[in-house]
Amino acid sequence: MINTPLRAIGISAVFIFLLPCFHAMSEEAAPAIIPLPLSMQVAPGAFSIDAQTALIAPDAAHTVATYLALRLRKVSGFKLPIRTRRVHNDSTTIVLRLAAGTEADTGEEGYRLSVRSGQVDILAATPAGLFYGVQTLLQMLPPDVHAPNPPRLAPGELRLPQVEIADRPRFSWRGLMIDVSRHFFSKQQLKKTIDAMAMHKLNVLHLHLTDDPGWRVEIEQYPKLTSVGAIGDRSNPRGPARLFFSKDDIRDIVEHARQQHILVVPEIDMPGHAEAAARAYPEFFDGEKTFNPANPDTYQFVKNILTEIMGLFPSGYLHFGGDEVRDHLWADLPEMDSFMQEHGYTSLHEVEEHFDRFVSNFIAEQGYTPIGWDEVVAFDVSPKTIVQWWLHLRPQARDQAIAKGHRIIISPTNYLYFDYPNAVGEPGAPWEGNDNGPNSLELIHQWEPVPDSYTEEEEAQVLGLQANLWTEFITTNDYYEYMIFPRLSALAEIAWSPKGNKDLDDFKKRLEVQCRRYEAMHINYRTPGEWPSDFTYITN
Repeated sequence: MINTPLRAIGISAVFIFLLPCFHAMSEEAAPAIIPLPLSMQVAPGAFSIDAQTALIAPDAAHTVATYLALRLRKVSGFKLPIRTRRVHNDSTTIVLRLAAGTEADTGEEGYRLSVRSGQVDILAATPAGLFYGVQTLLQMLPPDVHAPNPPRLAPGELRLPQVEIADRPRFSWRGLMIDVSRHFFSKQQLKKTIDAMAMHKLNVLHLHLTDDPGWRVEIEQYPKLTSVGAIGDRSNPRGPARLFFSKDDIRDIVEHARQQHILVVPEIDMPGHAEAAARAYPEFFDGEKTFNPANPDTYQFVKNILTEIMGLFPSGYLHFGGDEVRDHLWADLPEMDSFMQEHGYTSLHEVEEHFDRFVSNFIAEQGYTPIGWDEVVAFDVSPKTIVQWWLHLRPQARDQAIAKGHRIIISPTNYLYFDYPNAVGEPGAPWEGNDNGPNSLELIHQWEPVPDSYTEEEEAQVLGLQANLWTEFITTNDYYEYMIFPRLSALAEIAWSPKGNKDLDDFKKRLEVQCRRYEAMHINYRTPGEWPSDFTYITN
């Protein structure tokens, strides 16, 4: 049980105590899997894991098999062998199989899981699909299997119910963004988050690495970005601490995520939201916090930074921001008039477009896919740019991106901003979106993210969903986790499950067991429950 007052997560004057988690599901119930599999049939009987159980996997699946063997060894003490084929004295086996074409029939990330009395089969077209099948298998065991250092389970507890599961995700992009600029969160906290994302079958961690309060990633060519730009945070702008990830830290985070089939996508926000970089290298800025697009040297500065970033993050994606370019001093720059005359521009809007087009084209030319917040859709940026729709008050930006042929990520404030309140009267950001009421677990789970008006072709341009945790007011690990969990379970379910009505009562029953998994992982979740609201919800 977690029983944390809200004061302990960085909020004073208000006390909300988390209630005990719900009782365990009965043995007769279907396994409490989140996200809910596409189809699941349960039969009487069980598969027992014992000292004679072997893992059978081809070489291409060895990494997934090793992951599963380690997880099972922690709770059983059994050092299960991994073989490429079954031998005569294997009493029970867990078989991981990779198959292409019609035999798999699972898509890129789907799987089929069959549990019988003597054998478990997980079939997928890719190692990622096998990994998600393994996550489902682990959720069929007691919640303690998810603990960092789990207690030993008795042999009778190492039982899997007989099931037949066919499963695949709806969306290929199932993401979570963490803002580490406004308040910094450690490598250890991010790795803990990655572990929780893997349990939920999420596959993208977006790191908002730079903004006005701090620059959080080492760049060798420009050491002042961290010696100056990484000082302090939103609460303590003058430091004295320098808070950033070294290149080795980033490599460690990226590798930890890779092992769990999660891409780490960096964001270097520009041309606005860049005060930390401006403190370090003012010669490339407008005198305040926005890049100077009239200085030709600015573009080499940008190229050098992004090249180092791409060397650190092999995901193939790079987010360049492009949002909220306002309160800049471009009109006062002495070189701006000649720059605009040279290019035939008559407005600063065209200057912003010039900068965004340059950045997006450069990223695309390096073989990476550029991503920008929905403001960039107003410009002629690289057609390869993915547009991330964030402001629910601007649905026309989402639709304009679709009309222009861009792929999009759905991240509206009024559903997927996890820094917004869970319920009426609870802490959270006061920005756009609160007119829709709290971003509750229930609201998220029942939301359909793709407009009914979209054609099949337009819906195919929707890559998926991403929740965002901005950290203006989030200063502690406990508060960070309280705002993410269990809303992350609702995100996972709508990102994975097919379009259509979703059974909220069934989800809440499965969430009872998910709470126990959170406890095993030492996650400071917000206890699910009733929450009062008189709001009328926006549905489009």
